[in-house]
Amino acid sequence: MKSVMLGAGLVVVVALVTGCASQGVRITSNPPGATITYNGRYVGETPTSLSVSDENVFFHIGKHTFTADKSGYHSDSRIVTEVMGKEITDVIPPLIHFDLQPVTDRK
Repeated sequence: MKSVMLGAGLVVVVALVTGCASQGVRITSNPPGATITYNGRYVGETPTSLSVSDENVFFHIGKHTFTADKSGYHSDSRIVTEVMGKEITDVIPPLIHFDLQPVTDRK
């Protein structure tokens, strides 16, 4: 599987796992040190990694949101939609990257 860098607002399709498959996911940001949440729950600070499997956060079919927040920068989100039919290792990207844009004051 190749690494995929996601653009802003891109929707990723993730499979509902049928078995014990898992996929490591690395979450990065530019600049580093962004707070990552998954459906509002704290995941960690970038760079960070998590294991996606049928035994954790990706078990339920539906839309899930990863959000990156950093003081002085606009928040950014990725929507991940789980579907039945494929193994998670066939469709989830091993990298989710956020390019955060600085907040600028316009006077």
